[in-house]
Amino acid sequence: MQKIIHITDPHLVAADKMLYGIDPAQRLRDTLAHVSSIHSDAKLILVTGDLADTGDPAAYALLREILSEVRLPVYLTMGNHDDRSAFRGVFGGEGFVQAAIDLDDWRVVLLDTKDDISHFGCLDGGRFEWLEEQLVHAAGRPVVVAMHHTPGDLHVPCFRMGGMKEIDRFFSIARGGRGRFDTCFAVIGMSQRRGVCRGYLSRPAEVRRSISSSTGNNMASLYSWLRALI
Repeated sequence: MQKIIHITDPHLVAADKMLYGIDPAQRLRDTLAHVSSIHSDAKLILVTGDLADTGDPAAYALLREILSEVRLPVYLTMGNHDDRSAFRGVFGGEGFVQAAIDLDDWRVVLLDTKDDISHFGCLDGGRFEWLEEQLVHAAGRPVVVAMHHTPGDLHVPCFRMGGMKEIDRFFSIARGGRGRFDTCFAVIGMSQRRGVCRGYLSRPAEVRRSISSSTGNNMASLYSWLRALI
């Protein structure tokens, strides 16, 4: 059994600022301290977007400083509040902020769903093709797909304001996973409820404390949810 720590939406601001009376950096430090204390046996940490509240380079610099003290491997991606160029200016690299990680008999795919022209998520610009390629390379292993935006109708009105563009194309790729790519799971953004780690909308006071660890049991629940959608 693999343990993956899922953290999302820290919404960091510059070190000398607060956000709605909250210190998001301290909340993130507290969360990571909890992970270090209770979940040191985890394989990795996924942080699924809205790393900074307004895409401020100073917030990304603060994030880099905070993460420098973390022993577990940490993988980051973008949310609608992020600025990809500002992030790259601090963390380096180029292009979309996404990764594929092989974890023993699993593959973890972290997707950059940020759309530069809206708050909706998207996977254009070659990201759909990249996702399909990563699923092919999974070679029959189970897959965890992690991203910021919600790729399906959760039947919650507020989530319809900022879901994914081209949802059918996403699920067409996931549907292919039942045969060509074997099992496909999804870990998506914001907060966990009934095994679904979902993305995009919440209130700032809540997202600072958002943390979940994904294990075999809630992965099974998550897979049932994905099957129902596709």
